[in-house]
Amino acid sequence: MSIETIFTSFNDIKNKLIRLVPIIYSASDRIKPISEISEWQELVARPEQILIDGKPLLVATLFGPTGAGKSAIFNLITGLKVPSGMIERPTTYNCGVAIPNEFENNIEIDNIFPGWKCKFLTSIDQLSNKNIEQSSLFYTFYHLPSLAQEIRLIIADVPDFNSLEIKNWDKAKQMCSRAEIVLFVVYPEAYMDEKVIEHLKHCCNYSGHLAYIFTKTSKNEAFSYWNHLTERVRSSFQNRRNDGKTLSEFLANSNCYYSDRKIDEERLNWEDIKPLNKGVPPFLSLLLKNDAANILLSKLKEVSAKSITFIYNLCDEAEKLKIEYVNKIKNIDDSIYEIAKIIAQSQFPVGRMIEIIIETANESRPQIVQKITLPISITSKGVIKSFKFIKSHIKKSRRELRDYNELDKERLEDAISLLKDKFRIYLPINEDKYRNIREDFRQKSIPKIPYEWENFVRRKIRIWAKENKWKSIVMGSFSDISIFIGGSVMVLDLFITGGTGSLLFSGVVGHHLGLIGAISAGAVMPSLVMKLFEEIQLRQELIEADKEWQEQRAKVLFNHLRTNFAEPLILENLEKKAKELSSANIDECRKLCDKLNAY
Repeated sequence: MSIETIFTSFNDIKNKLIRLVPIIYSASDRIKPISEISEWQELVARPEQILIDGKPLLVATLFGPTGAGKSAIFNLITGLKVPSGMIERPTTYNCGVAIPNEFENNIEIDNIFPGWKCKFLTSIDQLSNKNIEQSSLFYTFYHLPSLAQEIRLIIADVPDFNSLEIKNWDKAKQMCSRAEIVLFVVYPEAYMDEKVIEHLKHCCNYSGHLAYIFTKTSKNEAFSYWNHLTERVRSSFQNRRNDGKTLSEFLANSNCYYSDRKIDEERLNWEDIKPLNKGVPPFLSLLLKNDAANILLSKLKEVSAKSITFIYNLCDEAEKLKIEYVNKIKNIDDSIYEIAKIIAQSQFPVGRMIEIIIETANESRPQIVQKITLPISITSKGVIKSFKFIKSHIKKSRRELRDYNELDKERLEDAISLLKDKFRIYLPINEDKYRNIREDFRQKSIPKIPYEWENFVRRKIRIWAKENKWKSIVMGSFSDISIFIGGSVMVLDLFITGGTGSLLFSGVVGHHLGLIGAISAGAVMPSLVMKLFEEIQLRQELIEADKEWQEQRAKVLFNHLRTNFAEPLILENLEKKAKELSSANIDECRKLCDKLNAY
């Protein structure tokens, strides 16, 4: 695969990641802006243009402390007249780059140095202007030697990083991250300085190729310094690059040069910078005849490796967070449904049940019988007897009959208080917000008796009426049963505590109540109702109606509690986050990173 094909593919993947990753990052509740994540910015800062006429474009950056001779080497390579040596020159605060002049018309400077504000250098004084915007990068043009056949070399000079200007340190690191080749220039007195070692470590971590240059020293001294340096940093340079080498190994395998000339005496020549060891190419050859394609690819791999690791970790975190949100939503829904089910199991709409029986029985009576005002069937005697028995005892258990609106209002008030406490384990609850939502919830209409339940009861009673004609005739005449009970709005309160009628959710969670449960617990009114229904052979229908009521009413109350309480209090936020993460193309980001890893 050619370097052009690799770069085109790399750039396409990079631009897709630049579009997708910030969405995942934003949905992952990170506090720090993604623009401040160095591993991410390394990928974003990759240049849009790294080829000219199909040949690799490399950036070689000169690094080093004040007085090491960076500017002299810059002049040597470019032929430009940057102040150096004994000439007193002001501290520089801005980066400068020299670009081959033959490509002046077919190069986009901003694409080569993304994130920088590129300006043409009109005066050397611009480099020492402290008030210029920090992101400014000044460029000029130089003549590329004819020796450079397969390489397009941009030379960058950065501010001295051992100055007191912290901005200079940051600019030096930024330009290092951009450079494919780092020329690390140092003199004997400074090579072990803490700040010099710190920047050397950064260069070893990010550069595609490193050349270390000792100035103002002899070959023997340089050899001694080099051995001392590589030995001293061995333990602290153990982080691994993407190519598998430790930073220590990368440094030890770098090309080392020395210059025994006093760089401040006169202009340097190429021959003045000499290889320290055998096998190291001449300095000019290093810069202009190097394996540009491999250096460029090495740089892309090294930078993308750190970004890929960041993206993989972010995707794993986002996936975990998405599952966490989904589980929280499910647990909240389960809590709401459990409480809705308890409320449904704690009551039965006996008034509406009897009313439906009477309505359906009247529908089923033959016309001739409907004219009879007093049923005379023997069948009615048992019903009449049961009703009289119920009527004589109903006053004693009247508190077990409640208006369903009042009862639901009490139960729902208890429910939202309990749910609020349950929700705290998923997200912090703002008390002011809770109070406002609670007041709004109180103003909502209590859900009516489910229409589906009424239809279920009617179907059951119609079947019963066909099989028990005379009993249905009798029941059709007993509208006063419904009136005596209190009408269709009355429900049996199946869970009474302390005479107040309030539901103690914590006492019944996980338990089934309903009519059968209430009867088993000794509730009087449910027992009386069951006796009446047994007398007219509606016991099974009553049990089935109770079961259907619990299911239908629980669904209605669940929707009411979820929509009007849980959603505004907590679920809207959780569902929004879960939706953002679900639509964030996490898998696509992973696949794109897999492709980068394959280079």
